[in-house]
Amino acid sequence: MKQYLYLFITVVCLYTTNSFGQHNNELFVKGGLYIEQGAEVYVWGDVHIDGTDGEIINDGKLELEGNFYKAPGTLYTDTGLGELAFNNDDINTSESLMLSGDMTGDNALSNLTINNSSPGGSFSIAGNVEITGALNITDGIFRTDNTGHGAYGEAYRYELFISNPDPNALNLGPNSYIEGRLRRTVSSGNSYLFPIGVEPGSLNEPAPMEMFFNIVPPGFNVLTYFNHRLSSPDEPGVACDNTYLKIDCLLGRWVTEPSGLPSTYSYDIELLPGNDFFNLCPITAPTYRVMLENTPAGDCSDSDHAADDLLSMSYFELAAMGTVLDIELDRFWAIIEDEAIRLNWTTISETNNAGFDLERSTDGQNFEKIAWIPGQINSSTSVDYTHKDIDVIRDVVYYYRLKAIDLGGEHDYSPVITASLAGFEGLDVQVYPNPLKAGEQLSFMSVNNGNLSLQIFDESLRLVKSRDFQTLKGEIISTELPANLVAGIYTVLLTDDSYSRRTRLMIVN
Repeated sequence: MKQYLYLFITVVCLYTTNSFGQHNNELFVKGGLYIEQGAEVYVWGDVHIDGTDGEIINDGKLELEGNFYKAPGTLYTDTGLGELAFNNDDINTSESLMLSGDMTGDNALSNLTINNSSPGGSFSIAGNVEITGALNITDGIFRTDNTGHGAYGEAYRYELFISNPDPNALNLGPNSYIEGRLRRTVSSGNSYLFPIGVEPGSLNEPAPMEMFFNIVPPGFNVLTYFNHRLSSPDEPGVACDNTYLKIDCLLGRWVTEPSGLPSTYSYDIELLPGNDFFNLCPITAPTYRVMLENTPAGDCSDSDHAADDLLSMSYFELAAMGTVLDIELDRFWAIIEDEAIRLNWTTISETNNAGFDLERSTDGQNFEKIAWIPGQINSSTSVDYTHKDIDVIRDVVYYYRLKAIDLGGEHDYSPVITASLAGFEGLDVQVYPNPLKAGEQLSFMSVNNGNLSLQIFDESLRLVKSRDFQTLKGEIISTELPANLVAGIYTVLLTDDSYSRRTRLMIVN
């Protein structure tokens, strides 16, 4: 018959041995130890539940300054009143603490208290742990393995399971979090914090998330863990409130796994990483969006880090996004009209286009804004624009360009065109980009409707490319340069039925 040692008062235990433990002082329980409600046992070292009959029944408080080892086949039970407390403020002030053994089901802990204030100290487990009452961590990190796994929460072998659905069953100090896997039982109408993270050094702060459960079935629980990672999106961007957002990168991965068979549930989620987390993808003035399996979660009214009314679980990421200015300019040309110059342009499509600054120069280098023309924001059909420049003088050559500006203030420029009240004869032709590399696309604008001939000569005046086009006035023409051109200065000659113009082109390596 198993013999029990009954403890009804506070007892300080100091046992000395030289094996099995982290410390010289150890308490081995190979029979039965019962700690009654109101009684406290303080062990200045490690505790072992050992042997074939080892059992601790704890309805009081068992506090230790070391590790706790529970051998397979042994028992740790309480009636919901017991507390197991770990401290390191005495003999192991520079060490970590560990709980070894399966502590779930009949061996679950009612209440667990941890205070590991040593620099870089952690509390680790070597076996699954279930808490039916409350977990209180005043300092230190709770690691769900006896070794760290860098940036990958999925690699941790064990789980911390808080089966008490009370949202206040988990209480953490300001520098504490769960490194690895955390499972919580949840209930409808309550909000739960999941203070998860990875090994310090991979990310030196937690990456918690908070979930509010609108509807869940009784006994519903959720497993969570975090992977610190940077990845590329499957889709280039998302549309939100008539704005197209380009996804620059995907940050982190918060994994959520619901318990049991498929069931009906609804929840809101907010991802709460610290500032260091966002340094992975340093883009200018980003917008963030919660992604559920590469798909935007929630709707555009949700905040940057949150999504509401979700009906399924998987993995979440934060998409770092910037607005994209994408305008397909088809034509840009000028005509003389009543001692003025009328500028015309046509777009085939527009994305996030707030509008155009029309800019003018008299030297082709220094431009100033002369007009603002609102854009279509987003458009997939052809749109015509026009503006009449009346502040012009005869015999002056004017250079014009469009500065397209997106909703976030970013901008891009069109090619430059020239015009003069004296007519177009003798005006320079503009080719772009200039310089460029062999094999790349060279673009230019036609001045008239009809036939247009392009010829390109090298420095020895040998013809290296020739092509004919049928064009519309102001049309943007593109053609591919030969891939075998060597670096140097080339002459571009454009000829139609009414004019012949030339310009220089630089080819670089």
